[in-house]
Amino acid sequence: MNEKTRTEEDSERDKVERQLRTIWSDVLGIDDIRPEDCFVELGGDSLVASMCAERIRAAWDVDLATGLLLEEGFSFRDLVDRVARSSAKVSHS
Repeated sequence: MNEKTRTEEDSERDKVERQLRTIWSDVLGIDDIRPEDCFVELGGDSLVASMCAERIRAAWDVDLATGLLLEEGFSFRDLVDRVARSSAKVSHS
């Protein structure tokens, strides 16, 4: 992988992270989202997870199972990684 491609991937991941942080902040009503935070521990439930998953689908055309957000130990960092990988696959197809 060349340096330009790595920089582009990092930039895209940063963009995904910023947008996901905004989504989580909006649906959870919390401003300070850290990489290790888990959706349920921040007060997320199945209804809020559905709203979040729908916003993710609309933003990246990534089909995210609502239950994934509710899994114990599934962190914000995990979500960023998954959405960044999935959206990269969609944009390269």
